[in-house]
Amino acid sequence: MLAFVIWPLARVIVQGFFIAEGQPNAGAFNLDQFARYVNPKYVVQYWQIFIWTIRDGVLTAIGSTALGFLFAYTVVRCNIPFKRVIHAITLLRRFLRRLRLRSRRSCSWAFRLVTKDVCISSSSRG
Repeated sequence: MLAFVIWPLARVIVQGFFIAEGQPNAGAFNLDQFARYVNPKYVVQYWQIFIWTIRDGVLTAIGSTALGFLFAYTVVRCNIPFKRVIHAITLLRRFLRRLRLRSRRSCSWAFRLVTKDVCISSSSRG
């Protein structure tokens, strides 16, 4: 995780505060990269994007909660056919990550079903 997530992310953040090599004053501290975020020309668009993001998050949370409540209420309180099957399907998501094939190819079984076993094996890597 350090090599593939934290290190590249830290480098991008640090490089945003310094002038790139090949430019005059290379390596000097500079905040010009961030000037466009406070530019009055774009502030309205940034706020609009922020509001849309918050709205989408809130609507997703409300919709998911309502759908989950309706689903749970139906399974627990109503006498519906295939009640155990529906309950098992709801639990499948929780256990799906654990159902991986423990082979040298290390591709999940769901990926294999979708792609018809196109994972690269260690012998074909060269």
